[in-house]
Amino acid sequence: MGSKLAWVMLTQRDRLRVRVLGGKYLRGKSSWEAKAATIDSWLWKSIVHHREALLGGLCYIVGNGRDILALRDPWLSAIAGFKPTLREGAAAIMDLKVSDFLVVNERCWDEAKLQSVFTPDSVAAILQIKLSPDDQPDKKFWPLEPSGEFLVKSVYRNLVATRGSVMSPLRQEDWKDLWSLKMHDRLKLLLMWKVGWDTIPIKCKVAERIGRQDSDLLCSLWGEGMETLHHLLLVCPFSRAIWCESHWQINIVAFSNGSVVDWIKIIIHPCESK
Repeated sequence: MGSKLAWVMLTQRDRLRVRVLGGKYLRGKSSWEAKAATIDSWLWKSIVHHREALLGGLCYIVGNGRDILALRDPWLSAIAGFKPTLREGAAAIMDLKVSDFLVVNERCWDEAKLQSVFTPDSVAAILQIKLSPDDQPDKKFWPLEPSGEFLVKSVYRNLVATRGSVMSPLRQEDWKDLWSLKMHDRLKLLLMWKVGWDTIPIKCKVAERIGRQDSDLLCSLWGEGMETLHHLLLVCPFSRAIWCESHWQINIVAFSNGSVVDWIKIIIHPCESK
């Protein structure tokens, strides 16, 4: 949800909720620069938190070039990082727009100016961009998908590729198999994604985040035992009764000695657990 909202905030400025959130939280800054204050809503904090995950996939389609900062914004989908590289000795003028590298009153690149600022590889990538004959506005797209449409799952794939699989509770192959399971997408999101990444706001997690270890940490459902993710899903008698009466009819007691991640792996690959 956070990644999707962050994408909408960055790419669809005319939508009503974007204007409302922008009027309240941007405080005169762009959607990229605005920070989240302690007193801000959880929704805005989530948008700011997930915004960084979009940096590796957001890119511009060059129109008139007036909305794209040539040295700071991603606009070269043909090269890694989507940004051009300065040539040695060139001045880093951060407020240069892509439109500054177009021939005045013509829809073509100023090759001499490009060569004076960027490396040969970057210049070659820029010259591959076909400019529209009309004065079209610049647009954002998601080059990590062939369609150019933003997908939350491609954000995850990009994070794994750029940061490595060590940070992930599951192997990349396991996540791929997860998304292929024949179950409702909401179950995949809740039982696998949120549980796997331990993002469900149970009492112990919230107390850890806000630094209030002296608060009531007993299970909200049963009133006994610390409300950890492991307890809530696998140990709590109330939860066990729900699992037994569900369509899956899972004997959750058999999982109580393992970790939550082990439980997820068994659901993804039930045959391997026999």
